[in-house]
Amino acid sequence: MGLLRSRALRDRKEFIDALRSLAYYGATVEFEIRERQEPVQVVFRVTPGDIYPIRSVDVEVQPRAPELKRSMPSPVQMGLNPGTPAKARGIVDAGSAIARRARERGYPFASVGETRVIADHLTQDVAVTLTLETGPFARFGDIAVVDLVSVERSYVYGKLPWKRGDPYNEALLDELRKRLSEPRLFSVIRVDRSSNWPMTTQRPTGAATWKAMSWCTGSWGTV
Repeated sequence: MGLLRSRALRDRKEFIDALRSLAYYGATVEFEIRERQEPVQVVFRVTPGDIYPIRSVDVEVQPRAPELKRSMPSPVQMGLNPGTPAKARGIVDAGSAIARRARERGYPFASVGETRVIADHLTQDVAVTLTLETGPFARFGDIAVVDLVSVERSYVYGKLPWKRGDPYNEALLDELRKRLSEPRLFSVIRVDRSSNWPMTTQRPTGAATWKAMSWCTGSWGTV
């Protein structure tokens, strides 16, 4: 019965985690192993309790960057309206939103760090704290276009939505992808950001083999 009990304990935790993800932070799950049944039965009793709403939302920026913090979306813009259910999916999406905002304001390696979700069982609500780890501030550097097959470099440079020295903005990479896609000169366009530069890999329409075109911003400038 030891193995069965261990399995039931794991299942109990999964039930509780699932209920909390749906904002049932006061949920309880109990189980009973009925050994005399044939076959042996495990019966779970689930009490979901009340849905806990969001009480407050805070964003901590590490390291401190007051201007960046002021540019963060509001809780309403993040989809974490105070008073609405504190569901896990909404909290995860809010973290993605603040990281994206930072990557549009000069921080190409911004990511979400620790997320604290504190449930108060007395008031039956939740305080959410999202931690944004910015990484270094960066600007676009020099652009190098290589391995073009049938397109002039001047055409490619004319599509760039940024200039050297502009603060990094991830939205401009999306804009670049859009501009290159609209003329339908290329069958595949992918814009990636490596640890050192954005890179676009493409295959010209009608080409028999893959060709690569790199958009190299040189060294990221940090300030």
